[in-house]
Amino acid sequence: MLRNTHRVSLEDKRKKKYDELSRVKIRNASSEYTRIPVSTLDTLVDYVNHGLSCGDFLTAMLEQDLYTALFHADRQNYGALREIGLCIYNVLPRDCWGSKEKCADWRHHQGISGLRTHDAQERR
Repeated sequence: MLRNTHRVSLEDKRKKKYDELSRVKIRNASSEYTRIPVSTLDTLVDYVNHGLSCGDFLTAMLEQDLYTALFHADRQNYGALREIGLCIYNVLPRDCWGSKEKCADWRHHQGISGLRTHDAQERR
């Protein structure tokens, strides 16, 4: 078996990582995370792709503020809390969750679509 010796630049790897994350990837996660409400998955898709605000509960989850997330969770999301956390950790890009600063930057750059534009402007 021959190995591909072509080296891929860090920028290409980053772009590929974000291109792989799409509505389909998060939708496919719904088969693994069956307790997560469809509306919650749709909101996560909009946040990841376009940096749209996603309400107090999901914002708290993305910022890793469990106390606030518990306070704002409705009945369905409360029951799916563990799966939502696992979905965020396993499916979403690391740049869009983990702290208030990361989430604010993600919204500022307007998600994946904004990052593509931002990366193109930086190359000029």
